[in-house]
Amino acid sequence: MTFDKWVSDNYGKKIDYDKVYEETYQKGIRLLEAGCKFVDFGLRRALSPQTEDVVVKALVDADNAMKGKCNGKFLGTSNVWLAIKYDIPIAGTQAHEWYCGIAGILGSPLEANYVGMKKWAEVFKGDLGLILYDSYGFKAWADNLSVELARGMAGVRQDSGDPHEQLELLEKKFNELGVDFRNKTLCFSNALTVDEAIELQHFAEGRCNPTF
Repeated sequence: MTFDKWVSDNYGKKIDYDKVYEETYQKGIRLLEAGCKFVDFGLRRALSPQTEDVVVKALVDADNAMKGKCNGKFLGTSNVWLAIKYDIPIAGTQAHEWYCGIAGILGSPLEANYVGMKKWAEVFKGDLGLILYDSYGFKAWADNLSVELARGMAGVRQDSGDPHEQLELLEKKFNELGVDFRNKTLCFSNALTVDEAIELQHFAEGRCNPTF
């Protein structure tokens, strides 16, 4: 049974891929015009493989249409196959399971953030990339953040809590460590709509490098 037939049998309708493409294309144009830089999160949030393919194609087309006309950018996808197919960057961040697995091995979440960041740095030769900090809440992560780790990471991913409050907490923590947060990337990824992403883009500009 194909996925489309399963949808049709269970919901009484077929997926309108032309509509998916057009709606995604228009969302992409809005984000790009607002200066947003964003990544497709991959199949774990897609309706189906074919739907994600259509979505990524629409975002690639929107990005090409707006090239040179705005500061926004479609940065790629965490779906390796689609990145190859459309010749765009493979882009992703850490998962919560990385820190949760380490906590399970250690028998406690208290050191999971520190050990997770240190091991990540060892594997990727000091290039920490974007760190997911909320597996056990902001305080548990901030208490384990050293100057060395703060300097080594490209930035962080905000995936829970109020994004405005989280930005302010992050600014304060990095400033306490003597690290300028304006030079760091903050990836907002918590259930955002296009309108919310655009609002956060304006809120965060000049305070960090916002991505979505």
